[in-house]
Amino acid sequence: MAEPDPQLAAVAKGLLPFAPGAAGALLSLAVAENLTIRGKLVSGFGGLASAVFVAPALCVLADPFLPGQGIPLPVANLVGFLCGTFGMIILAGLAKALALYAADPLKLVKVDLGAVKIGGGQ
Repeated sequence: MAEPDPQLAAVAKGLLPFAPGAAGALLSLAVAENLTIRGKLVSGFGGLASAVFVAPALCVLADPFLPGQGIPLPVANLVGFLCGTFGMIILAGLAKALALYAADPLKLVKVDLGAVKIGGGQ
């Protein structure tokens, strides 16, 4: 039987802490309704990025408030999973809003000068 590649094992070991966040992002893809493929990809990558960057920051911020040896691994995994899930859901909503306002950028701007009305989309 062939020996496993040590470099591949090192990469897998480095990516393993982000598996719960990736699973959360993939799970929340089931919630993303009426998104295009591009919207789902952007939201999925956003959820994964949230799990990679936000979850460790939350764990570091919470660490001084927890007594003992620090944050237990299952709790850190749960934080990563939740950040992946909710980060993706938030980005799904942002993707819908961007698609809505991309067609008419002046929809956000409303200027009312007496008889002159600009923007504000009807």
